[in-house]
Amino acid sequence: LFKFDSNRKIVQTIGDDVVGHLDKVHGMTIDGEGNLWIAAANSALVMKVSPAGKLLLTIGERGHRGDWVESRGQRLLWQPLDIAVGPRGDVFIAEGHGDESPNDVDSADPTNNQGAARIIHLDKDGKFLNQWYGNVVGQGRFFSAHTVAVEPKTGLVWVGDREEYRFVLFKQNGDFARTIQMRNRNCSLRFEPHGEPWWADGMDGLVLKIDREGNVLGAIGGG
Repeated sequence: LFKFDSNRKIVQTIGDDVVGHLDKVHGMTIDGEGNLWIAAANSALVMKVSPAGKLLLTIGERGHRGDWVESRGQRLLWQPLDIAVGPRGDVFIAEGHGDESPNDVDSADPTNNQGAARIIHLDKDGKFLNQWYGNVVGQGRFFSAHTVAVEPKTGLVWVGDREEYRFVLFKQNGDFARTIQMRNRNCSLRFEPHGEPWWADGMDGLVLKIDREGNVLGAIGGG
């Protein structure tokens, strides 16, 4: 991990001695206390690192992708792609790369027989609160949880359903709120300090400023 100042000078690095070797780091976010959260898809891990570079929390089991089954004390991750942290410190993990993912559901591994895209909701200490599933196309469902962000003004959880070109919005208890249909793949979404959404369309090489109805207000990149 590399931290740069405003002049693009490296001011801090965090290496294997802290986080180990990670396979396919896919998403990251910074919480209200300045802690860095990273999602390593193929390593099946989410990690929390302090501003000083200390590892504070690890979620999942390195290299063991599987289903989160809280009733069995099985807390595994399957292709974690992105993380969002709410105002109270609640953590939302988006996982599931659709048909791209190494999916072992037909193997003899009893810990990995769902392989479903999902959102996992934890409290600020990593305690399990809830999860809701995708892999279904329809109202209030999603096929792929490729990005996740918490809207600061309403607390709604925005799930970027990449293959279906849409955002699916949920209350923090997992209840469906509404769908915003887009015209391109939703690779990443973040809310800037004033609470406005910015959307990355990785397939077209664009970063777009949008409103809460999905209308494009501006774009950066050649497309």
